[in-house]
Amino acid sequence: MFRQIEINPQTETFSKTPLEKGSKGTGSNLCTYGTTPACYLSTRVLKQLAMDEKDNFPIAANVVLQDVYLDDILTGCTSLHELELLKTELNLLFKSADMSLT
Repeated sequence: MFRQIEINPQTETFSKTPLEKGSKGTGSNLCTYGTTPACYLSTRVLKQLAMDEKDNFPIAANVVLQDVYLDDILTGCTSLHELELLKTELNLLFKSADMSLT
């Protein structure tokens, strides 16, 4: 997950360690696992994504806001149909941010 989060190059000076140049495009910086801000940045990105997309993906946004720990989604469903709906919404939610869910 960390390698899917792009960091604005203008904020690189606020990081204690220089961010690695990524492969997502020319000059993009990616959140590097193991750095001090990595856990906060990844959690905050997911929270903001859920808040921004809650109208489009209400079920997935609720799960991301309440049932995510670092890079794990810890949730459950009461039926197979509910699970399929959640899986579809989660995939679409993450795809809207150009992230993949595995």
